[in-house]
Amino acid sequence: MKTIKKGDFCRVIKSKYLSTGAFVEIVMEIQEGIFLCRNEQGNTIVVEKNLELVGS
Repeated sequence: MKTIKKGDFCRVIKSKYLSTGAFVEIVMEIQEGIFLCRNEQGNTIVVEKNLELVGS
């Protein structure tokens, strides 16, 4: 399994603030497995288990 890192694009599987299937860009890893994500609605924190890496 490929690890998520800064600059990657992911699809949201589950989030309290983002809709399922929304695309986000990883801005930074705050702690291990916890990411600050950016999309057109702004920045949100999402845990790794709720993100699916898009692309290669």
